[in-house]
Amino acid sequence: MMRLGWAWTVGLVVVALARPAVAQDEDDEFQDADNVAVATRLFRDGFHDRAEAVLSTVDPADEAVDAQQYWRLRGLVASKLAKYVEAADYFTRGIRAGDREPRVYLLLAQAYGQAEAWEKAAVTLRLAPKAVKEQVEAYLLESTAFVKIEKKGEAYKTLTEAQAKFPDERKVERQRIFLLVEMGLYQQAIEEARAFFSHANVGVEDRIALAQALRNGGQIERAILVLEEALLRHPENQDVRRELAATYNFAERYFTSAEVLRPVAWLEPEWRVRPQSSTTRPTDSKTRR
Repeated sequence: MMRLGWAWTVGLVVVALARPAVAQDEDDEFQDADNVAVATRLFRDGFHDRAEAVLSTVDPADEAVDAQQYWRLRGLVASKLAKYVEAADYFTRGIRAGDREPRVYLLLAQAYGQAEAWEKAAVTLRLAPKAVKEQVEAYLLESTAFVKIEKKGEAYKTLTEAQAKFPDERKVERQRIFLLVEMGLYQQAIEEARAFFSHANVGVEDRIALAQALRNGGQIERAILVLEEALLRHPENQDVRRELAATYNFAERYFTSAEVLRPVAWLEPEWRVRPQSSTTRPTDSKTRR
C-alpha cells in the first residue's frame, strides 16, 4: 500500500508538470483578479501601502482582470499615499481603458489639482461628459482651478451656473462670496454674505473667515462691521472677540480693541498684553512681548 501511495503521489506530480502552459496562464490570470479583490479590501480597511504592493503584482492586461477597476483602484491608492502625479496617470489610463464613470473624471481633476496642475484640472472638467456636472463638487473644483490659473471671471461664471443648478448648496454660496472678495467686489460680497448668514446652518466660523478675508484685502472697516454683527449674535464666542480686537488693532483703535478684549483677558491673562488674531494666538512669553 505504501508503494501504491508513492506511485499515486508521483503520478500527481507528473500530471501537474505535464499540464499545458495555457492552463498555467489561466491560473495566473485568476490570481491577478484575486489580487485586485485583496487590494480592494486592503484599501477599504485603510492599508494603503499594502494595497499598493499587491496591485503592483497584477498585470492589468490579463483577461480576468477588470482593467477599469484596476486603474481606478490604483489611482485611489496613489491619492491616499499623496502620489498625486501617479494618481492622475492611473485615472487617465482607466479612462483610456473605457472607464466613463463621472466620478473618475472628478477624481482625475482632483489629482491634477493636488499636484498643482490646475490647468489640466480645468481642461479635464471642461472636456468631461455632461454627467460629471451633476455633481456640485465638479463646479467647486473647476472654479478653484480657474482662480489658480488667474481666470477669475471664468471662476465666477462657473459658480453662477452652480448656484442656478444647486440653489440650496451653501458651499457654492460660500465659495462665491470669497471669490467676490478676491476679485475686489467687496460691497457685492457683503450683500451676498448677509443672505448667506441668514441660513440656520451657517456657523460663526464663516463670519470670522469672511472678516479675515476682508481684512487681508485691506477692507478693515468692512471686516469690523462683519465681526461686530457676529459678536452681537454670538457674545459668548471668544474667537469673535479676539478677531474683532485684532482688527481694531489694525485700524489703530487701541482703546476700543482693549475694551472688546476685556472679557477675554479676565479668563485668559496672556491676552491682557495686546490683542491678536485667533489664528496667531501667543504661545509663550516671547510672543506676547
